[in-house]
Amino acid sequence: MTPTDDDRDPATSTAPVSTPGAGADSEPNQVLVGRLDEVVERLGRLEATTGRLSRSTDEQQQVILRLHEENQRLRRGEVEQAIAPLVRHLVELTDQIRQVATHLESAEADRLRVVERGILEGLRRAGVESRPTQPGDEFDPQRHYALGVRDTDDPTLDERVAEVRTELFAWAADGRVLRPAQVLVHRAVTSQQHTKEER
Repeated sequence: MTPTDDDRDPATSTAPVSTPGAGADSEPNQVLVGRLDEVVERLGRLEATTGRLSRSTDEQQQVILRLHEENQRLRRGEVEQAIAPLVRHLVELTDQIRQVATHLESAEADRLRVVERGILEGLRRAGVESRPTQPGDEFDPQRHYALGVRDTDDPTLDERVAEVRTELFAWAADGRVLRPAQVLVHRAVTSQQHTKEER
């Protein structure tokens, strides 16, 4: 007797197994890919925002530094303007001390030079310093005040300092001239010009 389908052992019978189709597999993958794209997009926006904030912070820092520097310049300018009359008086006093010292004997001149050095130190602490000017330097109207001219036959000395009468003083912070050096300036002349002037 041939067993029928109803007589077979359920444990050994093979029933058709349903296999999920391709559409069922691809749907979760598409959702995952979509979420990853969204995360990447958000990270990109966050990075752009962070970059803008960083640039904004740098710009703000630069503005703060510029404002601080401008404030320092303004304050320094106010202080310089307030003390300028006194500073000029002290500069003129050093000129007078040097002139007097040249007519005194050594011991007395030395005592005056000690006073002069004390005044120069006080000027230095106030932000003022002397700048050297030497004979032979090119005449600079921004730094030198011409008291007169001295004729010379040497054309290479034309428009150059012939003699220094007083030193140049300037603000140490930026080199602005407080008092120009007072000088005599060479003027090159030819022998014919000498002859005409003598006549």
